[in-house]
Amino acid sequence: MRDLMIWVLIMTVLCIIGWMANASFARLQQKKARTTSLSTFPALNLLSQDSLGFRLESLPLEPVLLIHFNSGCDHCQYEAAAIKASTDKFIGVQLVFFSTEPITVIRQFSEQYGLTGYSNIHFTKINATDAAATLGTLAVPHIFIYGIDRKLVMEFRGETKPEAILKYLQ
Repeated sequence: MRDLMIWVLIMTVLCIIGWMANASFARLQQKKARTTSLSTFPALNLLSQDSLGFRLESLPLEPVLLIHFNSGCDHCQYEAAAIKASTDKFIGVQLVFFSTEPITVIRQFSEQYGLTGYSNIHFTKINATDAAATLGTLAVPHIFIYGIDRKLVMEFRGETKPEAILKYLQ
């Protein structure tokens, strides 16, 4: 009886170790796939403020900032205000803000921070499922910087000063 209990205990421990190793391997594979998919311009299904499809591929051949935001996020609000104060430094750069919030909320946010009317600043909506499938779990704000060659230059998680972003656009 004692031998049987030891054998069951050993098998249970081995099963738990196997399950944990498999889960870790799956997470590593997922992270590797995300890194690979984001190393070049992601194919995102975005909607512009007028609810029309917005294609990243149609942007001018300039560096691109993809900025994930949420209107209720204090850090996102700081980011928007800081970018507004530095718009003259972002000439020749396309800024694409994207959120899973309703278009009306996105429009209010862009107007509140004075970021409408710029030809290089775009506010878009993304479906939450599409965002998670393509980009994984994102912080807010979350900034991706892509160069003219459409390759990922830098990724920032959280609030980032414009000066830090501009270093990667030189």
